[in-house]
Amino acid sequence: MYKYVPWPHKPHDKASFL
Repeated sequence: MYKYVPWPHKPHDKASFL
């Protein structure tokens, strides 16, 4: 689901919410 979603709190950690 979350692979290339730029988070406001973690812009560099996009593939961390797999």
